[in-house]
Amino acid sequence: MKLQPEIDAVIEGPCSLFIKEGKVIISGIQLSSGDQLDITEYNYFTITSINNTEIETDCRLVTTYRSLGWHRIVEEIVGGKILVIGDENSGKTYLSNSLVNLLGGSLIDSDVGQSSLFLPTFISYTEDNSKKLTLVSRTVKGLEFFGNISPSFNPRLHIALILLALKKLSHNKNIIIDSDGWVKGFQAYKHKIELIYSVDPDYIIVFNERLASDFPRDLLRKMKIVRPFPLSTDRDRVKRRKYRSQKYKEYFGKAKVSTLSVNQLLGVPISKNLIRVWDQTLQLVEEKPCSGLYIDRSDLLGLLLALTYKGEVVGAAMVKDIKEENNQIDILTPVENYDGAIMGEISLNEDFTEKRVRIKRCCE
Repeated sequence: MKLQPEIDAVIEGPCSLFIKEGKVIISGIQLSSGDQLDITEYNYFTITSINNTEIETDCRLVTTYRSLGWHRIVEEIVGGKILVIGDENSGKTYLSNSLVNLLGGSLIDSDVGQSSLFLPTFISYTEDNSKKLTLVSRTVKGLEFFGNISPSFNPRLHIALILLALKKLSHNKNIIIDSDGWVKGFQAYKHKIELIYSVDPDYIIVFNERLASDFPRDLLRKMKIVRPFPLSTDRDRVKRRKYRSQKYKEYFGKAKVSTLSVNQLLGVPISKNLIRVWDQTLQLVEEKPCSGLYIDRSDLLGLLLALTYKGEVVGAAMVKDIKEENNQIDILTPVENYDGAIMGEISLNEDFTEKRVRIKRCCE
């Protein structure tokens, strides 16, 4: 395969490629004459040719097009806090991973709906700056628990957790923040503006020129506008949900049954289906009259949890059974050491499809 300068070629893995002549960049990894790269992932990757290049490869060539120039944008960045903003399927996660490969440093994955580093509903971060083709292959350094799959359910909590992760990574020279894909509508705009002013990034990479034009003028000096990935990855709502289910399935496939006390998660059990919490009663059956709080028992089964140890989030669990008479909750988790739990607002069924659940007041 021969590539001319400033041409991007989209290939599909798994496959291998050998650079016979020239220089290319793939996911922020620079390859020159004599270099070989083995791609094990079933995914699309973009090869950017820096000069006249000849490649030996068994990769399937999907298409070629005039370079998006992402590598030139990166060359203009000298380091600091870099916030990447873009729509779903724009290529922001691919570019974020490329930035780690090219600049080093750490990365915060704040896309709670289509998480790469860890599970959906979590904000995760990594200090693994080794050369990796994908973000998902990097080692997780730490976690924060949001508990839902869209920042729209609690925009300020989402930002607060990003700031908490930033504080823990403050010793890093470079910090890349891969934001969520919620960019449409006024509330999404407000969230992004508040995120920008809270993070105070040195650079803002935006995949949407219209969105960038709506931002306050004082942000323009920090802004780098890039063209989005031109091919449709065809990840619609159904496929995004399937992606999340697969992430849960892989994680809990390594899990074992463990236990929590009812007190650690819900409160003091009074009797079956009745728990004392926050100086009120929590009812687990839909019977009237109802006073205090209510959540259906079936919604608690499969409830996604964050497990904590010494004040830090260390992993995830899901509720398997509730045994009030023994003050015991059976959970499924691969985590061995934990001393507490945080409830999410997502419950998983047997095939790891999610539904939203919440504790309600009886009058609702």
